[in-house]
Amino acid sequence: MSRTSIRTLAGQLGLSPATVSMALRKDPRVHPETTLRVQQAAEKAGYDVDPIMSEGLSRARRGTFYRETLAWCCDSPCPKKNQTWLRTLFKAAEEQGKLLGYSIEYFHFENLQPRTLARLCRMWKARGIRGVILGPCDKELSQPPFEWNDLAWVAIGHSLSLPLLHRVRRDFDADIERAIVRLTQKRVRRPGFLSEPESHHLFHTSLLRSALTYYHTSGESCPEPYIELTFNDVSRFRAWIKSMRIDSLIVSRPMPLLQCAMGRKLPSVILSPDEQGAIPERCDGFIANYQAMGHASINLMHHLLMNRHLGIPELPQTMLASSPWHQFRSVPGKFAS
Repeated sequence: MSRTSIRTLAGQLGLSPATVSMALRKDPRVHPETTLRVQQAAEKAGYDVDPIMSEGLSRARRGTFYRETLAWCCDSPCPKKNQTWLRTLFKAAEEQGKLLGYSIEYFHFENLQPRTLARLCRMWKARGIRGVILGPCDKELSQPPFEWNDLAWVAIGHSLSLPLLHRVRRDFDADIERAIVRLTQKRVRRPGFLSEPESHHLFHTSLLRSALTYYHTSGESCPEPYIELTFNDVSRFRAWIKSMRIDSLIVSRPMPLLQCAMGRKLPSVILSPDEQGAIPERCDGFIANYQAMGHASINLMHHLLMNRHLGIPELPQTMLASSPWHQFRSVPGKFAS
């Protein structure tokens, strides 16, 4: 029965199309008398419901139909348990996958040996998996020797530098630009841009580019506006603050030296909280919009599979998600919008 026929029958009976549809399937949620009335009207009108089509449409509406399985691959085993700060990302992707008919199976690699990655690809193909979501990874990846052909790929985050795949990532440039605006509203003129080596591949490019752009356009002079420090390099941090006359900070992640080394209050913005969601006192910052990234990754993968866009793309697309601003309290894990 077509949707138009159901609507016509619903109009004749004074019922909603949804009620008529459920009654035709003998759904127990519909009152038996209503079901009987709908069934008799349908028989009188000569309607013939295709049970296979009806069940398929019903499962699609409930979001319980199955299309195929996607592989989600990281360099961390059990990413949903070990990378607790990314739970929202995985949950959002799973919810969107269920809506579109995809289940997600998680895989990881312990090394980048060609044999290891080739075995993963063979396993995926043997299971009928055509789509792979890659990342986020703890370490930077450049040209990992996957067998790229015959699979659709979506990269999450900034960990994969090459090859250039379709990807979903945070818009750090936009976040840093907003951070600079927030700081300048506090009448600061010499922001310092700070990161640490472990997250170099995530923040370095955006922080350095933003630092050079700011001092090129602001009229201020600062020979070293961007610096990378280990978490506890207090002496170098203090020397940099003093010699560069830094009056505010934009920091990649919370660092212990921020609290123990600042003899005066410096307005500070943290681009990402630590793994427990903690932010140093007197700092504001961002919480990544992992829900949007999770939904976008599945939507992008769905588009690739429906159009059979497999392998390394000639024209890779990048979907950027800017992060909401939060004013953090001093209690770890608590923040206010």
